[in-house]
Amino acid sequence: TLSCTFIGCVPVISTAEKVRISEESTTKEHYFVCDTHGNTAILEHIQGKLVIYTNEIIPFPLLSNDSYEKSLKYLEDYQGFGGNNIIPERNFGGKEIIAIGCSYLRNYESSKNNNIISSSFELLNNIGFNKYPPPDSADVDKNYGTQFTTVFDLRNQTVYFKTKSNTAIRIINLNQFQSEC
Repeated sequence: TLSCTFIGCVPVISTAEKVRISEESTTKEHYFVCDTHGNTAILEHIQGKLVIYTNEIIPFPLLSNDSYEKSLKYLEDYQGFGGNNIIPERNFGGKEIIAIGCSYLRNYESSKNNNIISSSFELLNNIGFNKYPPPDSADVDKNYGTQFTTVFDLRNQTVYFKTKSNTAIRIINLNQFQSEC
């Protein structure tokens, strides 16, 4: 995730054409960009072309391990989003991440929960790979699972994070940094 806290989304979007993500990248990079005013954008390189989604066409501010267009298409298969599939309790890949995440976001918006930070960590835990162990048949590395979880509070210029090896939530106050650097 790329944060444009200090410069706003407009300069990031207007200069994005100058940045090229290698077609050889195995992770198929995409970026969620936001600013302190609530403006958001998703930037992806699809088949060598830059695709940009902005506030108006981002029904759910959530990225999974696929393109945003494909993710929204997957979502249509699930109950509450036009389909018949039950939203699973755990994720097995990009389809489940987007279904669980969007359902959580929708439920959060209709709830009276005021603690966005703890709710964000709860969501990330629910769609991450630490909540459930891998299947017994899976041969996975001992470091399996989400290694680093981050929540950005742009309005308050604060970053909250925890790691797999230290699950205590730690805080970085961005206001303490000199913006001239």
